[in-house]
Amino acid sequence: MNNFGQGSLGLYATPFGDTTNYMAVLGGRSEDIVYSGLKNSFGLYWGSVDSYNSLTFYNGDNSVAMITGAEVDPPMKANGGQTDYASNG
Repeated sequence: MNNFGQGSLGLYATPFGDTTNYMAVLGGRSEDIVYSGLKNSFGLYWGSVDSYNSLTFYNGDNSVAMITGAEVDPPMKANGGQTDYASNG
């Protein structure tokens, strides 16, 4: 998704300084990414590292890891800033 202009609605915004496509998952919702086999690594450009956002990793139906924005090191500024690398990307 590349959602130019929608950030003004307060729902989601393009990661700061990035014009490539991205996925937005709105509050209270989730998104599944399913791979056909085992993977050795996972890369993520997390554009909204707020304390209330989280990622959960599953192996089949079993949760194997979870991380919240509050656990990211170094800590990000969880202030919703859309034009600051320290809070958005």
